Amino acid sequence: MKTLVAVATCHPYLKIRADGQRETWVGVGARDVDVKFFVGQPHTISVPDDTVQLNCPDSYEGRKAKVKEMFRWALDHGYDRLVKVDDDTYVRPERLASLGEMDYGGFSITQKFFWGGVWLYTKPTILGAFYVVSKRAMGDCI
Repeated sequence: MKTLVAVATCHPYLKIRADGQRETWVGVGARDVDVKFFVGQPHTISVPDDTVQLNCPDSYEGRKAKVKEMFRWALDHGYDRLVKVDDDTYVRPERLASLGEMDYGGFSITQKFFWGGVWLYTKPTILGAFYVVSKRAMGDCI
């Protein structure tokens, strides 16, 4: 199973946080696990080879668009599973194989939307600094 650890970051943190991850857990023995850092626009600076610049905002407000574009990139590059992590998360890549096959793993909540005194609908939402999605689940999200 080809796995991508997709680190969501932004241009201001590429040196500080991404370099810290590269110096600690990135590259620690795990077969079939690739690590890429993902940033949004603007594309005004050069980035390391392990960094992908996406066509989306490079801001906290743009995080939903960034994750969707990360899913699209992973599918376009043949990944079976994506492990989304924040740029301040420590990962043990060698343990990812023990997750087995699943469509989704991580922390989720159900958001309720209230408007004009009426509950309109609820929807499940995935949250957090670390979650796992399958190829199928990524496809369902984009």
